[in-house]
Amino acid sequence: MNLAQNVSAQNVSSQNVSAVRQAAGDLRAARGLPRVHRAESRQELEAIYRFRYEVYFREFGRLLGEPDHQRRWVKDHDDELPTTTILYTGTPERITSTVRLRHWQPGQVPEHDVHELSMDRIPELESLATAEIGRLMVRSSRRGRLQVAALVRAAYEILVGEHQCLLVFCYCSPGLAHFYQRIAMRPFGGRMVAAPDGVMVPMVSVTSDVDYYRRVGSYLAPMVERFYGPGKLAPVDLAPFAKIFEDTTLELDTARVRRLCDRYLHVPDRSSSQGLWRSAFFNSLKSTELDDLLSSALVLEVEPDVVVTRRGFCEDELYVVLEGDFGGYGVGDCFGEESLLNADGRRRHTIRSQTAGRLLVIRGRCVQKVLRRRPELAVALRGLPATWRRQPDGDGDALARNLF
Repeated sequence: MNLAQNVSAQNVSSQNVSAVRQAAGDLRAARGLPRVHRAESRQELEAIYRFRYEVYFREFGRLLGEPDHQRRWVKDHDDELPTTTILYTGTPERITSTVRLRHWQPGQVPEHDVHELSMDRIPELESLATAEIGRLMVRSSRRGRLQVAALVRAAYEILVGEHQCLLVFCYCSPGLAHFYQRIAMRPFGGRMVAAPDGVMVPMVSVTSDVDYYRRVGSYLAPMVERFYGPGKLAPVDLAPFAKIFEDTTLELDTARVRRLCDRYLHVPDRSSSQGLWRSAFFNSLKSTELDDLLSSALVLEVEPDVVVTRRGFCEDELYVVLEGDFGGYGVGDCFGEESLLNADGRRRHTIRSQTAGRLLVIRGRCVQKVLRRRPELAVALRGLPATWRRQPDGDGDALARNLF
């Protein structure tokens, strides 16, 4: 059965669809999770637009969306379309988290979104119900407190239970790719998204792929079984997707990331049983510290003339060049350290790729964990590679104030 036949068979039985919609429930929260609401009133929507402004613009300095500085809100042109659902936790007086869902029936995706989300790489896209999940954010005081779990669970119920979406797309900053993988998003052969404040990576979830959900430890795996199976929705045939899941510009597997680092950065040395690295920062680390950093790192392939990170943006990823030229930063050089070491946590420079290349992307929180144990490594971050000496020194006490 080909993909189109699979989808057609899925939609034959109205009884199946009815059963799935009943399984979706009414957004009652699972035990221990915050209650999730649909934003339907003008009061709710405008409260969310103001919340976006508070988080995106004021906290992180992001340029995404369409900010209205007079109203102090971020409202996009498609926020109030019939194909959009916005969810939130908290109350209109105090939003604690929110996410936006855009969902389309087969053949109804706007051409702009087909290109931006790299949907054109998907075989037989015209026969599939699809969706995009975006504008996901949490109030700083509530991060790590199950807000995201509640939103994502509700999003799955709506997108699969009400709209029978087989594919859900998103794009995110490279440092968040591991987080999105844990909710069963996966990299595929999509194009990098050139956002105003840096590069974004496209990801997709096949909502019936319970094996993948289990493999990455997603808490949504039990929900897949609620919606797909005998008497419910038919799982999609994964065979047509095999090539796009292999041909990806993003590598998240730890073993493969390590092999790429060995290939591009490691230099055998007779005086050392472990050899040397082309990165001065790597050479200053103990082997166990390096293993910790690489355990949650990723490798990103970047095309020429792409803004990787932009001045003024709050972001904490550390980038190590594996291949290519990034505005004078070559193999082994690092950039992005200033947002870890300076008091305001903002980027000091805009970095653009001059050639095609590869970057090792290390989560800032992992670097901070190492720095807490060995604060003297901050000196290596600031001063060892010659190219880094162009960076402003900032406040020498910033690290202590931020991390301890």
